[in-house]
Amino acid sequence: MNVNNIYQSMTIGYSDKIERNVSGDLGKEEFLKILIAQLQNQDPLSPVDDKEFIAQLAQFSTLEQMQNMSYDFNVMRGMDLIGRTVYAEVYNDITGQLVPVAGEVDSAIFSNGKLYLTIGDINITLDDIKMVLSDNFKDSNG
Repeated sequence: MNVNNIYQSMTIGYSDKIERNVSGDLGKEEFLKILIAQLQNQDPLSPVDDKEFIAQLAQFSTLEQMQNMSYDFNVMRGMDLIGRTVYAEVYNDITGQLVPVAGEVDSAIFSNGKLYLTIGDINITLDDIKMVLSDNFKDSNG
């Protein structure tokens, strides 16, 4: 019997790669998955202490509230920029370079849970903005 044939038959299908999407963010879904896994795998003779469980739920609630506040704050910042002149740098996927964009913010658009500001026909994010060049407050003297 040839040993190489055995090895080849054992490795068939093993080369399939499993891709993972790894990010630095721990969101609500990930936190709940960890909590559920912890509850499913706990020792029935020594369950999680009630105080520890309540503390974890409080941490989850605090995390969710902080994320909501951050989102609301960014929305208010974006809306406040409508009518102001800004300078931004936008990454061009085709050339791989940063493209400077300057102009008055015309509107704000929500897409896929993210806020985009429009300058002419270009969409930018708050992260793209490098400088606010003018206020949207008009002088009352004309």
